Amino acid sequence: GTGTRLRLEARKQQDLEVASALLKGQDPQTLSRLNSSDPSSRQTTPVPERLWATRNVASSIVRFGDPTQAGEALAMLQEACELAAQHYGAQHPSCLGVLLDAYDA
Repeated sequence: GTGTRLRLEARKQQDLEVASALLKGQDPQTLSRLNSSDPSSRQTTPVPERLWATRNVASSIVRFGDPTQAGEALAMLQEACELAAQHYGAQHPSCLGVLLDAYDA
């Protein structure tokens, strides 16, 4: 019912906030303690985690989101493809999952 839908929407919003923090290189566990004026408090997120977060959010948008957000999801996946190619090399097998997600979108 309505309660289930509201809980699902709240969970999706929380997942988007965590993924956004990961994409920005922030640790979501300490997100509330980060201060933008103190660069030493920021933690960098490893590329594999950033790729996972990007793929997860984009795939959720494609599957469950508003159809008008499909372009945003595709842009996220294209950015993830570029990041994977830079990090691993264009021919590395780790790029395949990101490329397949972009193709499916």
